[in-house]
Amino acid sequence: MKKNWRYWLSFLWPLRKSYSSELSGRLELNYIDGQVMLDSPEANYSFGSLQEILERGLEHIDLTSVQRVLLLGLGGGSVVESLRTKFDFQGEIDAVELDPVAIAIACREFGICADSRLKIHQADALAFMQQNSMTYDLVICDLFIDRNIPAQFLTADWAQLLIKGLSNQGQILINLGIQLMPEAAEYEFYHALQAAGDLHWTRMEKVKETNTLVIGKKQ
Repeated sequence: MKKNWRYWLSFLWPLRKSYSSELSGRLELNYIDGQVMLDSPEANYSFGSLQEILERGLEHIDLTSVQRVLLLGLGGGSVVESLRTKFDFQGEIDAVELDPVAIAIACREFGICADSRLKIHQADALAFMQQNSMTYDLVICDLFIDRNIPAQFLTADWAQLLIKGLSNQGQILINLGIQLMPEAAEYEFYHALQAAGDLHWTRMEKVKETNTLVIGKKQ
């Protein structure tokens, strides 16, 4: 987080700054006691609890063998910050984000800007993966509009594209959803992932009491 005047003033009283996005709706920066979170109307979008949730998943990833990361869903950039600061990842990151407002917020408000180790692609994740010829040691998939994963990212075809993007020793971390019901389509997608390739899968339920994460590792 950049320590601007809002950062210092937030120690005196909470502050809020709103952005309007045609794709994501209203996005709000909430500053409280020197902490800043990016929120959508119904969910934490970046930093805050979402950052902690994805860090729980990253703790189960062997990053010692990871040189290239693909991040599908940049948001405000909290995953990039976690990789670099908490997990000391020094490799390359390709981040894909459709919403130009989110990309601007990540750079302007959080200092997560494209550089020699971070390439930011403003693109639809499905189109990006359909055209992608690279493989990655770690793929992180965090694709939401507010609380929901768009339907095109819950299909067997999408599962195949994700697996295809993995290197020989590749790993994948997917934020599967928030407070899922047993009959949720997200669980059907999980079964499609299990059928898509020779990976060992782990499912983490109710991370921080809310989210389901799945982790896959090539055998």
